Amino acid sequence: MLLIDTHAHLYYDNMYENLSEVLKLAESNNVKKTICIGTDLETSLKSVEIAEQYKNVFATVGIHPLRFHVVHGRQEVFVQTGRNLITDALK
Repeated sequence: MLLIDTHAHLYYDNMYENLSEVLKLAESNNVKKTICIGTDLETSLKSVEIAEQYKNVFATVGIHPLRFHVVHGRQEVFVQTGRNLITDALK
């Protein structure tokens, strides 16, 4: 059976420091694709960076409702950065 991890935070220190091993372990348990979730600008950028390094990892760019205070007043910067990430990924 093909499994997809639809909600991973691969940028957490304990995973990021051993990312290749974490993804190999997932693969050995039939997790063939992983979606790394961005919860603010920093983690969205990190998620995209990780997805660019691993063909079986995909990223989301977003803001978690509990993290909205981080971008409050800078929503346009966040939206523009998100657009740039998407545009670059489609090239």
